[in-house]
Amino acid sequence: MGHTPASLCVTRPPHTGFPPAGGTDLGGSPPRYQSGNSPYLGARFDSCPSTVRVYYGGYAGTGLFHYTYYVMQYTKPGELGWKTINLTIGEHRLLTFREASNGDWNFKVKACFDATVQGGGQRAFCSPWSPQIYLNAR
Repeated sequence: MGHTPASLCVTRPPHTGFPPAGGTDLGGSPPRYQSGNSPYLGARFDSCPSTVRVYYGGYAGTGLFHYTYYVMQYTKPGELGWKTINLTIGEHRLLTFREASNGDWNFKVKACFDATVQGGGQRAFCSPWSPQIYLNAR
């Protein structure tokens, strides 16, 4: 008792995120999207056990700039405004929202570094934002 039959679980499209304003599709499952020199970003809703998984990463910097963290912004169903979190830099990263609310989610990510640590005069320098990813979790 208390278990959802596997036939009612959803982990396939259309329950993967997409960029309404466009972006470069890098492939993968779920598809990951990038814009210019931004990190990549993709998202998926798994109805059993009600999780939203966000896949991101892939941008370490070039030349003198070596990014040290990601800044992710997201919106959750039923809550107003963007939430911001800092995340560890890396090639293949995953953020999981457990017991995810059903509804519309949005995500975007950029890579940053603290220039004062690396000898720069600015406080922080960041890559461009990834495409904004929209995910319908229903």
